[in-house]
Amino acid sequence: MLRLKMTFIAAFTVLAASIAECADFQVVTKSDDAEEFARIHLAGPISEGDAANLDELFRRELIGYYADTHYVTLTMDSPGGSYSEGLKLMDLFRELQIATRVSENASCMSACAIAFMGGSRILANTFSTSRTVEPGGKLGFHAPSLNLEAESLVPAQLLQTSYAEALSAIAGVLERRDQFEIQTSLVERILSTPPSETYILETVDDFARWGITVDLDQSSWQPDAEDIARMCLNTAIWRSGSSVAKFDKSMQTQQGARIQEERVDDWSSKVRFHEPSGQSGIRTVFAFASEQGMEISTCVVKLVAFRGQWHPSVFWSDSSPEVAIAAAKQSNSNEGTYMLHALPHDFQIEALR
Repeated sequence: MLRLKMTFIAAFTVLAASIAECADFQVVTKSDDAEEFARIHLAGPISEGDAANLDELFRRELIGYYADTHYVTLTMDSPGGSYSEGLKLMDLFRELQIATRVSENASCMSACAIAFMGGSRILANTFSTSRTVEPGGKLGFHAPSLNLEAESLVPAQLLQTSYAEALSAIAGVLERRDQFEIQTSLVERILSTPPSETYILETVDDFARWGITVDLDQSSWQPDAEDIARMCLNTAIWRSGSSVAKFDKSMQTQQGARIQEERVDDWSSKVRFHEPSGQSGIRTVFAFASEQGMEISTCVVKLVAFRGQWHPSVFWSDSSPEVAIAAAKQSNSNEGTYMLHALPHDFQIEALR
């Protein structure tokens, strides 16, 4: 496959008809990441025609220059703009396997955040979401607006048209939930946040339950019993898109119920580590915790050491620890769990800058 032998920067400005401000795309055909070939940067408002022009730019400058083991990332810094165009960009990201990222000190709001959720890549012939926020970057959602001038009388026809466009944008998000692994709870949050406000993701709880990666340095992370317990208990809630904070609050209203951190302490004492003997090459450790009562509940965390970092996968079972570990050994499932899931659910991501 043809490879570029030099680094170059190609600036491309989107000219959207009848719109004064529009997104600016800049392509850098070199990345420091061993698996990432290039980065594209999006800056400015998202406007009609952006998806078509990005598609043209991508196919002209990048298509054919990277192997299947590499991918392209789009870094995003935008206040938002056209929701309908944001949905088109979302679809384009999947079609072209473009991962999305919000860098430190950048922000991606409104329609930009909708487009961001389309970040994708193909790994081992399997589609996966690839959307990352660096600590210090801001990602914010709100419901689509009617795009009407404030404090002015609006003709009924224009009002109806604007309302129909807003409904269409909402329907577009709903239609893409399964395809892009968008949790129903995120859609509910978007719809419940008026256009005059913005829900900005801040805590581990937000990022983990909505499947958004936080770029963390976990090179020195050595998972302990508390990490295992927290991953087990929190992940069980996050997989349904639910909030640990909301679960915690509901538990506190029930007489005698323990809050989440108390449950973490209790499960920490139950965690046991099991390292298979005779291994060579990639190191794998299994950690498990189990409750015996009316029903058996076992959580197994498979920890694989790769490139100097631990990569965990969480498995729940209603079997004994021995049977649950045996099943985890046979599984090729990778839930994308990592150090973020071992942090307290209310931990502020900003503190990791």
